[in-house]
Amino acid sequence: MAINDAPVARVTPDLPRPDLIEAGIGPGHGFTVFLPRPLWLDDEISLHAEDGSTMRARIDPAAAARIAELTRYADPARQTGLEIGPLDRPLLPKPRFRVFYLDQASKADLTRRYQGHGVYIPAVADPDFAVGDGDFLSTVGDLRFDYAIASHVIEHVPDVIGWLWQIWSVLQDGAVLSLAVPHADKMFDAKRRLSTLADLLDPFFSRATQPGARQIVDAALGSALFHGQGVPTAAFHAFHLANHARKTALYCDTHCSVFTPESFAELLRCLDRCELLGFDLLGIAYRGNDEFTAHLARRADKLLPDHVRP
Repeated sequence: MAINDAPVARVTPDLPRPDLIEAGIGPGHGFTVFLPRPLWLDDEISLHAEDGSTMRARIDPAAAARIAELTRYADPARQTGLEIGPLDRPLLPKPRFRVFYLDQASKADLTRRYQGHGVYIPAVADPDFAVGDGDFLSTVGDLRFDYAIASHVIEHVPDVIGWLWQIWSVLQDGAVLSLAVPHADKMFDAKRRLSTLADLLDPFFSRATQPGARQIVDAALGSALFHGQGVPTAAFHAFHLANHARKTALYCDTHCSVFTPESFAELLRCLDRCELLGFDLLGIAYRGNDEFTAHLARRADKLLPDHVRP
């Protein structure tokens, strides 16, 4: 297998695939390949067989459209970018572009945290910046970015307001933050109520750095109900998950916030009116799948007032 005719992997065909058999797909044979870097819009994948035949394909049109939407206001070939929380699915390939990865922790810590949680560990990106208990500004230093991208990250953030201000602090004026956000009505958060201004203010005022009991319980309960569990059983599991996080002080990754395109836009308008948003909303796009995108432009003249600083 090759990317742009540069070999990246050797594939053994017809491997037994119990997962395909269980799903009733085909004869239950095939292969899975995790590529060494994310594919870009002009990349070509090729399979070179031992008999000399070659099969060529380009990136899936839906994936290409997603990349194009998330980089609508970026020029990765000429600008310096920041990708936040890439985990095992970075969008922007290195070293092709001057892009830096930022995450909560080092690769070693991320690997330990997400082992057995649906993350493909060998593909976990090595962050250039691990924030830990610090903040973006002190972690990044003097570097400032022309754009930032965060795909399916904001819903995991305990303190959305503080997180947006941290991103604001490391962007050039006018730089655009592009977000891919799960559409609550189209996935397992569909049974949950949408996040409100109060839900965002509470962790901001308390400077939360980990999901709180309310966030953990609400997420676990909503997911359990979506998957058909009864309320008492769902509540029992949700309570014990939150209590375990409390007693062990372990970080419990969860969907802390729940948005639809309309609710997200309204929340941003509320934050702006409360002088809690350092960005202008350029637009929100929904392509009919399980996520929407939002683009926010940094404004140097929008500063967090002293009377609302944590």
